Amino acid sequence: MPLTDNGIWYTVYTPPRAEFPFLAVTHLPTGDVSAVPFRTYEEAELHIAAVSQAETHILNEVTGAHGT
Repeated sequence: MPLTDNGIWYTVYTPPRAEFPFLAVTHLPTGDVSAVPFRTYEEAELHIAAVSQAETHILNEVTGAHGT
């Protein structure tokens, strides 16, 4: 299931075949999409967690919000 954060969707796509990578995909509200390949599902999840945390931090700085 995709993770949603501030209108941004994060998803890990499982490869259709063993020799393909897992993809950590970021879907922006603008329609832009980026994908980063990883060898394991866990690596892709860690990437998404780090990107989500960084995006939240940047958004809090821009809006002047405080919190986690």
